[in-house]
Amino acid sequence: MKTSRDDRRRHAGEASVDDHAKRVAPIERLVIVTKMDLAGPAGFDRDLLRANIERVRPGLEVIDVSARTGDGLDAWLGLIESRAKQVEAGVADHRAQRREAKGDAITLGVEQPAEQRHQQRESGTVGA
Repeated sequence: MKTSRDDRRRHAGEASVDDHAKRVAPIERLVIVTKMDLAGPAGFDRDLLRANIERVRPGLEVIDVSARTGDGLDAWLGLIESRAKQVEAGVADHRAQRREAKGDAITLGVEQPAEQRHQQRESGTVGA
């Protein structure tokens, strides 16, 4: 049975907030809770927040941070540095794979000199 766009929208509206969050939220691995120096006076329930996060995204890392007191900043910055190193390593691996693949293409004669590609574009024989 086909469903119309309106039916799908109605159905999406019926889904619980948890289901919606699991479906559309990007998959993140970290939550930073800021202004923790105000948490006590504001009546913030940290345990409830953590329980809700665990329900929606089990295993998600949570770091409590206060810029005013500096609490949690070292943990957050350490995590940023660690992830930056992971990204750099991934970029380096990707570049090495591209260089290797490009070398294979040149070896196979697939790569054309830039001048030849330009002439083909000008004459309209690209892909001919």
